[in-house]
Amino acid sequence: MPAPHSPFGQLAYAVSDLFWPRRCHLCAEPLTEEPTPDCFCPACLTAILADSHDTCPRCAATVGPHTDTSDGCPACREAKFPFGAAVRVDDHRLHAIQCRLQA
Repeated sequence: MPAPHSPFGQLAYAVSDLFWPRRCHLCAEPLTEEPTPDCFCPACLTAILADSHDTCPRCAATVGPHTDTSDGCPACREAKFPFGAAVRVDDHRLHAIQCRLQA
């Protein structure tokens, strides 16, 4: 499909929306905004990216609200990793990643 920002791309998206309306990959609500690579509605995208727990930016472990994580948490401070940061993947994020791979 052409780039969505070109005039032809906008027309192609408009025509394809008539026959195959874009829907959120999680809740199936119609997507009314500009096409995004995420394919999620704003509510689902917020839920996917939100993490209710404080985490260590170095190893992604759960830490307390007052833990100093400037050099990692107590569990990983002395460890040497071959990467600079970690991101925790919970069930919602994993489902979102699977949806994006299938799209």
